[in-house]
Amino acid sequence: MERKTGISVAVFLTFLVLNLPAHATDSTVPEPFRAFDPNSTYVIKYADLDALYANAVTNMGRSTREKAAPIQAATGTRMKEKVNRSSVKEANRFSFEAFEDNDESRLLLTSIRDSLSQIPGEVPLAYFSRDEQLAYWINLYNITLLTELVAIYPQRNLKKFLTGKNSILPQKLLMVAGIPLSLDDIQFTILRQNYDDDPLIMYGLYQGIPRTGYSADGAPVASKITIFRGPLVRANRAPERLADAVAETVYHEIAHHFGIDDDRLHEIDRY
Repeated sequence: MERKTGISVAVFLTFLVLNLPAHATDSTVPEPFRAFDPNSTYVIKYADLDALYANAVTNMGRSTREKAAPIQAATGTRMKEKVNRSSVKEANRFSFEAFEDNDESRLLLTSIRDSLSQIPGEVPLAYFSRDEQLAYWINLYNITLLTELVAIYPQRNLKKFLTGKNSILPQKLLMVAGIPLSLDDIQFTILRQNYDDDPLIMYGLYQGIPRTGYSADGAPVASKITIFRGPLVRANRAPERLADAVAETVYHEIAHHFGIDDDRLHEIDRY
């Protein structure tokens, strides 16, 4: 991983002592991960991670929404692989096979994960912009999850590893700036609270006056719900998941029509 030189870090720290970064308030995010510098021009390089993905990920291209052809049993056997034909052609492919029984390759994953987790202990995240921190957390999350999945490969049924009491997601797998973190901590505490007020993707939009804002005589203007096809299709490539996402988005916007705001949807776990 490319890192800044000692000189550049020293200048960086001196500059930020005089220009205190902004802070999030009323947050349960650990203190070292709350602040950011909106004027920062410093970046974290991910050359090692980019190289890993270039060699281990197959780009499947844009989705065609087509089902895969039925898999036929090989001649002389009744055995065949069971796949979901609606989703097997969707999303890019990570070559887990390249890491099977390959200690050197697995060590590479671990070293990248550990290197990323050490960055906030060397240079506080408060000295980076919000966008740079977002890239950091997403990259750390992804490489940590990949490391755990490679460790259990060729296990293919991941339900018990990702859900239930034995899930790896709430386990404290990382130590960042002296704070034990789980993948759930990153997703549901750090990212949700630090970025919830600034969504990067919009699936739907409600425009109008909520039903609680006018009498039985009717609203002064007609309400409108817009569903954004592009973001939904790009984020939900499997047809079944796309159908669910569209329905969830419509329900969400209808809730706004009836006066239920985002905070209340969070409270009832329907956001």
